[in-house]
Amino acid sequence: MIRLIGGAHSDVGQVRANNQDAALSDPACAVFAVADGMGGHRGGEVASALALSTLSRQVRSDAPAGGALASVDGLVDAVLGANEAVFGEARGNSELHGMGTTLCAVALVGPAGAQHVAIVNVGDSRVYLLRDGALEQLTEDHSLVQSLVRDGQLTADEAAVHPQRNILTRVIGVEPDVEVDWWERPAVAGDRYLLCSDGLFNEVPDGRIAATLRQLADPTEAATTLVAMANDGGGRDNVTCVVVDVVDDDGGAAAPADPGPTAAAALATSLAPPAPPPEPVPRRFTGRVVAFLIVLVALAGATVFAVRLWARNNYFVAVDNGTVSVFRGRPDGILWFDPEVVDATDVRVSALTQAQQELVNEGFSTSSHAEALRWVTLLTTPTTVPPAVTTTTARSATTTSTTVPGGGSSSSAPTTVAPTSVVPVAPTSAPAAAPDPAAAPTPAVAALGAAGAADAPPATAAPGA
Repeated sequence: MIRLIGGAHSDVGQVRANNQDAALSDPACAVFAVADGMGGHRGGEVASALALSTLSRQVRSDAPAGGALASVDGLVDAVLGANEAVFGEARGNSELHGMGTTLCAVALVGPAGAQHVAIVNVGDSRVYLLRDGALEQLTEDHSLVQSLVRDGQLTADEAAVHPQRNILTRVIGVEPDVEVDWWERPAVAGDRYLLCSDGLFNEVPDGRIAATLRQLADPTEAATTLVAMANDGGGRDNVTCVVVDVVDDDGGAAAPADPGPTAAAALATSLAPPAPPPEPVPRRFTGRVVAFLIVLVALAGATVFAVRLWARNNYFVAVDNGTVSVFRGRPDGILWFDPEVVDATDVRVSALTQAQQELVNEGFSTSSHAEALRWVTLLTTPTTVPPAVTTTTARSATTTSTTVPGGGSSSSAPTTVAPTSVVPVAPTSAPAAAPDPAAAPTPAVAALGAAGAADAPPATAAPGA
């Protein structure tokens, strides 16, 4: 007599916070399944567990005691019942709205002596068959990339790494009706079926899966090892494996004790109200925290002091209420340090020449208070630069005549008078004081001298002799 025995294992993986997968291992009714839930707050967990508990309950009600379903239609009807249960729960609970799940299952169907293995699938969880050491994928993923592969727009290798490979085109519980794919295979002793969520085949290549199924005879050990391999490969998703062996009465394999539908316990857990989050533990001020705060305050104080010192050691000349004044600080201010007037002169801007007003508008900045005052003094001191003047008389020729006795006259050769030159000397001024090396004019001060020369009246030449 043909029987199905199996083992299951599920794990949250290395990245996810909760496990939305569920597994069903029910050897008493010879039905095994995997569901991979999806949805927001607890939705995926509820959808997968509810789908498998509904599937198991309906198979148990339709199959004779200790027997198998009459045909594959009974397994398809159980999947449709699971779809109605998940869809109804989502409609009646706003927190679960939009939840859904994949579902793949195998079951023994048909009368004794003419039994088959029925396979059903909705979504992208998979069923594989290992026969004579060769691994074959029986189900077809209901996903966007698989439809592109079927249409010839993608290769299988491209689909395996496509960024939209997780977009499903068919799931349990999202619509009131769902189309179920189904197959029948002869029940051949020695065949091994693997049901798994995408957390396995996205992390472990088919070759390693096949090698593990060939090497490990115990179904539970094989399922547990495959889950561990997926976690070692990255574990980026929940991972669930169910390994099912086809045996007969003389196959020497003992059926494991009936664990009942494993999804029932998961359903009860998922529908229970979530435990309140633990209350936050107040943080204590340790010596390290206090030291860190002291350093922060010290750095902030040093920064403010440096900015203030830099601002107060700067002076500039500008206009304040129509007069030329000396300010301390930065012209535009910095942080909350505004410039302040330190010397308000009586020099009105309206009394300055055009060139002097332009210099004031351009501004003058220095780090010395004395230099700023000197700049204002030079601004208002007129400067005269007398030019050198030279006057020269032209050459002239003079002819003299001499009276000769006898009434005649005779002329002599012209006599040339040497020209004279007169060079007037500029009026002398008081002797200049010795220059002070420390008071060398800056470029701005030199510009002030040029401005004064430009506005001074022209020099007058001294009269010639």
